[in-house]
Amino acid sequence: MTNIGYFLAQEFVSKDYHVFATAHKILNMEDLTSNPDHITTLALDIIFPELILAVYDTVKPKCDGKVDMIFHNSGYRSAVATEASYTESLQMLTTDFANVIERDRVFAGLLIQAIGTIVFTSGLLGLMP
Repeated sequence: MTNIGYFLAQEFVSKDYHVFATAHKILNMEDLTSNPDHITTLALDIIFPELILAVYDTVKPKCDGKVDMIFHNSGYRSAVATEASYTESLQMLTTDFANVIERDRVFAGLLIQAIGTIVFTSGLLGLMP
């Protein structure tokens, strides 16, 4: 989990939201586990659709059928776009676009019920020429 993710989680908790925080490894979110009543930490590598479904199956029963916001703050960071190979470019697009769209598709019903928001930040934009 990045500093942005950590501080956003803390800010949303201060506004009385329940936060479902995800990272590739639960170990990366140890600092958030001290507040289990307001923060649930879950492992999620967005490149695996089955993990997106597993997170959905965990979140849905705990959120009263509504998710107010999905904040995506990660990305594929390996090469400057003009120096990336075709294969690397496809991996970046798959990770930062196709898999994010799949996650949003899976959670769409919960977002619609809350008239929710999707926020997207990514390292991909920082690598564009």
